[in-house]
Amino acid sequence: MRIYDCFQHLPYTFEQVATVFWNRYPNTTAKHVISEDLIEVEIDGHQIKTKKLILKQTATFMKAVPKWMSRLTSVRVVPTIEESIFDRRKRSLVTYTRNIIMMSTCKIHERCIYKSSLNNGVCGTVVERGGIVSASFGKLNSIVERILMANFKNSMKKTIVAYMEKLNTRLQFTMYCVNIVINTLSSSTLEFSIRNFE
Repeated sequence: MRIYDCFQHLPYTFEQVATVFWNRYPNTTAKHVISEDLIEVEIDGHQIKTKKLILKQTATFMKAVPKWMSRLTSVRVVPTIEESIFDRRKRSLVTYTRNIIMMSTCKIHERCIYKSSLNNGVCGTVVERGGIVSASFGKLNSIVERILMANFKNSMKKTIVAYMEKLNTRLQFTMYCVNIVINTLSSSTLEFSIRNFE
């Protein structure tokens, strides 16, 4: 078994990051994601709990393992379950992701905690990300786990890139809309002032 933990920082408010979380696919770094389906939604007081089924191509999950390991490479699509708990009062989002096939051969579990942070007076979001990879291949466990963990770490980096991509796009669009409103209001105010002056 291999365990990995890391802390990542996003220079956006927790609310902005949480909004993008439910709308992060498709993106340029997750071309392996085939589909994303919402299975359950539950609102419990100040919490929103969701469960998703995400289908992924094996390109970033099992394909990293050598081809001679046919038990892994014969799999073309990997269904994963993603559960999330959004807590509006605590301003936190916790996610749990795990594979749901080949559990006797390989397990990959990930937990992420998104929390609001304040750094030098600037609001941001801290992501505490952790993963567990375990394989059942006897003497080959160490090799398989090392390959899968390297792939898993690479996936974590891509996730942050995807968030930045979505957040930048969203912020630019928001600023574009704000500028249109400001320009429209300015024009209306100017026309109103001219009419009153006449």
